[in-house]
Amino acid sequence: MKLSNTVGFSQLTDQIKQHRPNTPPTATVKVNEADSISNYIIAKKGPESELLLNSFKGRNTAKTYSPHHIVGMKKYGIASSPLDINKPFVEQTYRYGEFTNPDDINAFLDQVERLDGELQTMFQHLKPTSELLDLTKKMSDEELAIFTEFMVASSRHYIGMENKNISEQLISSMSQLSADELSSTLETMSTLVQQGNDYTNPISPVGENKHGHEIVEMISKPDNVNWFKSNYGSNLAKYELVIDYANLLMNKNLSEDQLIQLNSHLSQSNLEQNSSIIDMVSLLKTHQTDEVLAMVSEVDKDSELNLLSYLAQQTNYQANKQYYQMDNGKFVAQQDNISSDSNRRELYTQTTSRCEFQLELKAS
Repeated sequence: MKLSNTVGFSQLTDQIKQHRPNTPPTATVKVNEADSISNYIIAKKGPESELLLNSFKGRNTAKTYSPHHIVGMKKYGIASSPLDINKPFVEQTYRYGEFTNPDDINAFLDQVERLDGELQTMFQHLKPTSELLDLTKKMSDEELAIFTEFMVASSRHYIGMENKNISEQLISSMSQLSADELSSTLETMSTLVQQGNDYTNPISPVGENKHGHEIVEMISKPDNVNWFKSNYGSNLAKYELVIDYANLLMNKNLSEDQLIQLNSHLSQSNLEQNSSIIDMVSLLKTHQTDEVLAMVSEVDKDSELNLLSYLAQQTNYQANKQYYQMDNGKFVAQQDNISSDSNRRELYTQTTSRCEFQLELKAS
């Protein structure tokens, strides 16, 4: 910057130190007329990371927060306004999601730092909002970890699926839950995520090659079959369960008692059974939910051939595939489509009605 008066820089620095002994080296200083050097403006710009340190409780956000990104989700960091050497007294502004106040940003960063390692990286893919901040304050550290893993599992992009980032909508839905509903929902989320993590894709009954493809000469299937999901190696069931439950929470207006009962059943059932329970509650009308819950209560979940496992086959592509062996010993396959929403809705209605009738007979 050009100075209007000519004074040795060391002399100027000494004068400033005498009048402003506590001024940090990165500060912008204007000396008033009483100091006889009114035309001097010293603007020394420090690294942006150092400025962030001063604004956010000494947090070095440039180093603390990983650059790793999750496919299909935006990663959020603190954006700051550029420093203009010609406007040294203009206060720097910040944005972190919807937050612009440093106190709000610090409050949200406090939640981020309750998590460690990969979970902290996951949480940074959730848009910082007041709604999310208020929601996380209701959770223990363990619950926050469960919540974070579920949110990413239900919103990240998966090859072969047409899912989208639903985190903001799901957060809004969860913000409306009572304390008991939230607690039971987080417990259920933990169960579903763990079941997904433990899931291994089934092996074709006719064998697979080294690439994981079925050893068949030909597969015949309708044009509307999802070829990716029908493949034994696709392994999508582990992701579909959390996505289906997230959609249920967003789209179904269940009462507190219904949601807590549903969560109790889901926490005590296996992946296959949970698939059918979630599908039934999602497809049927809200007033039929009590019938579904009553039926689920009567099912012997420990039995290998239970009703819930049978109903789960309606959405299982592998259960709708038949194999035929040719004279040369090789196989061909016929892949049928899974049952449509309307057909499943009709089946579920008939099944719950019969169960309700049997329960009434038993009670009489």
